[in-house]
Amino acid sequence: MSEPRDAASSGEPAQADEAVEPVTPGQWGTFRTRADQRRLAQVQAAKREREAARARPDVSLSLDAGPAPVRPQQAGHEVDSLATGDDRETFTILVVCTGNVCRSPYFERVLAADLAGLPVRVEGAGTGALLIERMSSGTQVLLRERGLDGARYRPRQVAPALVREADLVLAASREHRRVLVEETPTAASRIFALLDFADVCAEAPLPRTQGVDGLREFVAKSPAGSVERHSTRLDAQAEILDPFRQGPEVFARMAAQVDPALATVAAAVRRIMG
Repeated sequence: MSEPRDAASSGEPAQADEAVEPVTPGQWGTFRTRADQRRLAQVQAAKREREAARARPDVSLSLDAGPAPVRPQQAGHEVDSLATGDDRETFTILVVCTGNVCRSPYFERVLAADLAGLPVRVEGAGTGALLIERMSSGTQVLLRERGLDGARYRPRQVAPALVREADLVLAASREHRRVLVEETPTAASRIFALLDFADVCAEAPLPRTQGVDGLREFVAKSPAGSVERHSTRLDAQAEILDPFRQGPEVFARMAAQVDPALATVAAAVRRIMG
């Protein structure tokens, strides 16, 4: 059987319901796709090339240089919770999955709605964003059931600049986290698997400082690498079910898995914001 290609690596247009071959099942029936594995292999190869280049004279490369061209941010990737003014006065959360059509759009719209009115911006991206003009229809259904809008959405490829500029990055799995850390090592302490960060929000004491500075302090006091090393979760248990090209029941299982984590994160953010 020939191995399927993802849109990001092949350069070919993809459909929202394009088949993706599963590889390793997790606790919730989630799957690491071959697209995820190829992406991680690409960034690791790029890292080795950068390290080899540093060993040669008169070569200067950025630590955060990405291994692949990045699609520019597109008009139409609106979010529901935006703040105005200086970026230092806005706390930015970046949510990431693979195609940016199923999981991360759901994370983005639900968190943005829960944090509406606060100086918090929620954005989404994918490690292998699909070249389509909408989020998955299954995700749109889930959002409509919550009274949220699933329209006006265009998937976009994650870029090192997006990760560097975010105050907090929440990934659908630890494998996504590792891809992002490989590409943007300077932001490693702020990149979490979503379920791991929800554990932090449930267990860690809140900072004395309130507002945006308090949120940044809260994230800084629980560096992601340490959280992952000390977690009792296995990697498979830290994955959010990927419902790509699955039926409504699988999308519902994804929502049932992630909703408590999103609620925990939103509640902690609201408390810290005062």
